[in-house]
Amino acid sequence: MRFKNHKRWVTSIVCILTASVCFARIEMKPEGYFETPGFAFLVYHNDYLVGKRGGLQMFLHGKRVADAGEVVCLTAYGRYLDFNVKEIGRRIVDTERGLSIIQGKIKPMDIVYKVECSTDGDSVFITVKLDKPLDWNRINNFMLKLEIYPREYRYKTYRGGDATGYFAERYIGKTILVPFAKEISIATEDYLKAFTISTEDAVLSLIDGRGRGNINGFIVSASLPPNSPKQQFSMKITPKVNPSWRREPVIQVSQVGYHPAQRKMAVLELDSRTEDLDEVKLIYLDRDGTKKLVKSEKPGNWGALFNYTYYTFDFTDIKTPGQYYLIYGSQQVGPITISNDIYKETWHPTMDIFFPVQMCHVEVRQGEKIWHGACHLDDGLQAPPNTQHFDSYIQKAETETRFKANEHIPGLDWGGWHDAGDNDLPFGSICRTVLWMALAQEEFGTDRDMTSIRRKQRRVDLFQPDGKNDMLQQISFGMENLLSLYRAAGHICPGIIENNILDYIMVGDPVNITDGLIYDPSLKPDEKKEGRSGKFDDRWIFTNRNTGGQYQFAQVAAIVSRVFKGNDNKLAEECLKAAEDVWHYEQTHAPVHFRVTYQPIEDEYHSWEIAATAELFMTTGNVKYKNRLIELVPHIKAMPPSYFWQLSGFTLVRALEKIENIEFREIIVEKLKELKNLMKAEFDKSPYGVYFVFHVWGNNWDVLDLGARTYYFIKHFPEIFDEEYLYSTVNYNFGCHPASNHSYVSGVGVNSATVGYGFNRSEWTYIPGGVVSGASFLRPKFIEYRSGTWDWYETEYVIGGSAAYVFDILAVDYLLSKKEN
Repeated sequence: MRFKNHKRWVTSIVCILTASVCFARIEMKPEGYFETPGFAFLVYHNDYLVGKRGGLQMFLHGKRVADAGEVVCLTAYGRYLDFNVKEIGRRIVDTERGLSIIQGKIKPMDIVYKVECSTDGDSVFITVKLDKPLDWNRINNFMLKLEIYPREYRYKTYRGGDATGYFAERYIGKTILVPFAKEISIATEDYLKAFTISTEDAVLSLIDGRGRGNINGFIVSASLPPNSPKQQFSMKITPKVNPSWRREPVIQVSQVGYHPAQRKMAVLELDSRTEDLDEVKLIYLDRDGTKKLVKSEKPGNWGALFNYTYYTFDFTDIKTPGQYYLIYGSQQVGPITISNDIYKETWHPTMDIFFPVQMCHVEVRQGEKIWHGACHLDDGLQAPPNTQHFDSYIQKAETETRFKANEHIPGLDWGGWHDAGDNDLPFGSICRTVLWMALAQEEFGTDRDMTSIRRKQRRVDLFQPDGKNDMLQQISFGMENLLSLYRAAGHICPGIIENNILDYIMVGDPVNITDGLIYDPSLKPDEKKEGRSGKFDDRWIFTNRNTGGQYQFAQVAAIVSRVFKGNDNKLAEECLKAAEDVWHYEQTHAPVHFRVTYQPIEDEYHSWEIAATAELFMTTGNVKYKNRLIELVPHIKAMPPSYFWQLSGFTLVRALEKIENIEFREIIVEKLKELKNLMKAEFDKSPYGVYFVFHVWGNNWDVLDLGARTYYFIKHFPEIFDEEYLYSTVNYNFGCHPASNHSYVSGVGVNSATVGYGFNRSEWTYIPGGVVSGASFLRPKFIEYRSGTWDWYETEYVIGGSAAYVFDILAVDYLLSKKEN
């Protein structure tokens, strides 16, 4: 039952700024969420609660301010039961009663409940209904909780019962902010962030959850009183909504700038209630500091998307090199540079800083700064059979190696990059990273030398040249890691990762995660002897064979063998032999398919086999690879254009010239025409002209990866594919994307992602050159980029996306440089 008589409460007209600014009416939408301009409340439209991105969620004046609302239970023996141990049913929308309903079950306690959400126009009511009374002999606390996002409320006030205070920017040791109350008021001094939470039949409390982990927020909970026989309780949320509020316009444009010869299109993201349009003004900044208006016109209406209306401003006709500003209303962006050399250096921070900083097994220094020490020198232990790791690595019943459970596998203490901030070495991600580095070197021939790598000393120095090509050194470093486990296991494995959750979530210098000494079970936990210790902190190595992962490795190793031929023949020969041996094994053994973190699964079209076979044919010229490709033609013919784009198509167009088979070429050309139609449909979904599919994470890495693949379609079939496809990819990455106008490359561009989810994330800082995933879509219609360090689905770095970015920039610079000649 909801609050008594709440529908008969008199609706108050509360003025916030002036007599004309009053509460707006909240309505339940057909999709089961609640909304009025400036406010939205979602009911399990998103389910990624581990990232504080799901369950009950609240938006206030354009910001997601509260999230991860759910029913939780604290058992009598201290176990906290949340989304991890629950079953959540499908949302039921009861339009007649105005209810949005979720049914759940806390499995360990066999507690079945419903969460019913409703509104009276001013507030949202959340009522929890139990199917039977609670067994208080087994339960310490049963509550409905909602987490307030700390960054939006730092230094804002709270008041509840006899307690008052302000929200600290960081956790400072005070956990209980409001011990108990019937009403808690939040940020009453800020009309854009103010709301109250109240209850009639429960007890409210407010705590700072960051003491249990930085990802947590300020937690408001409504709890049943201990030993209560009640089977329902409620929480009421009353936001202060200002109907005159309009979201500030966002001018979305490349924060790096443009080449004179490319298309230049700015996108305006405006509040959907915008009625009067201003003109967009383009201002030229002269050498003496004077500003000149060079273009002014009203933007063109592209249309509605997400929760906004989009407009475009085309300034392709402006080709004069220099610096410019774009102005719309009170908003200004810039300086925007137009230059023939605009892309010459933008990839440098990624190769000069980000990738060296991500290197495992070495100390990384930059002048007086030590980025991190030589970490994980005790890699690694054979993961025990039948292990389901919390980060989705899987060890099946057999190890498929000669090593026993938790036995040290030698030779794995060199090479590889930490992926994101997790400090693991996922071999699928390393393969993708090496792929784009090796292809970039093969295609564009970089010769930059800014990094010193000394293997004997396990030391890397940034901005200290050592006379060696940096790109080749990074490719070698990644390949050494892949080959080391191939040497030990005879096949490519899923990867290496921490063996416990506390080490996995550690932030700061990764040298502190393990002691660097090989685990010896015969020693006591605190005993050290001859390079070994009894401390069980060495990372696990997951070793099962997966056919998709084997072909992925063969593809990459074949490319690397070409790149290193004549430079490091020993590495080139080992890569080629490993690629051919893996390919031959997969050809003569039954395939194995299972889902495991970061490794691909082979599909029904043989996409990964095709890619590996084509690369081996281009590397060796061996007719057996050509013959196998011809045998696979029926699968290529049946392959949907999306698979062709995302997987093997870019490899096949490079192999065409060597295959010299008319039928094969005709099938590829026909597939390319299908792909062009798919691309047009995809690019027309938004004003940005890029791949526009969102999952939980932002889509920037997908955009960059597909942009790199598209380069080869443009190069080999310019009559079918337009270069603008690739230019749009780069513009998107540099700031012409939804939700904000940040460059997604940390430190690159005049407004960039200077908060990143890297190993230094607890300091709210970034790693220059790291590439984040970007704006995230929240069902049913919301897009955001919060620039929050713990929002890893928006600000996380990954090595594969960063390598694809480097390739894209080199490709764009190459294409535009050709126009100049």
